[in-house]
Amino acid sequence: MKALIVEHKWMKKEEGTRIGVLVIVFDHHTRDLQKMLTQIEHEHRQIICSSMHLHLDEQMCLEAIAVRGQARQIRELSDLLRSKRGVRYVRPTILSI
Repeated sequence: MKALIVEHKWMKKEEGTRIGVLVIVFDHHTRDLQKMLTQIEHEHRQIICSSMHLHLDEQMCLEAIAVRGQARQIRELSDLLRSKRGVRYVRPTILSI
């Protein structure tokens, strides 16, 4: 419960420089989704430090994206990823630095 409260507060109010990870689970069979996700990551390269791609099964993949930047920028990236058809789950884990 505490984690959900902290996440909600962060998604609405936090400002300043943050570091963390965005975990995304998506259906890689969704047409052009992998291409869109790669394009989004390239467009946000100023806050993305690294990413790791894992195949969960024949249909689903997990992407862990390490981020460092302004809270507003990280929220925008998280919201953009969440809005794409085929993305099933986006969970930010963000810390103050």
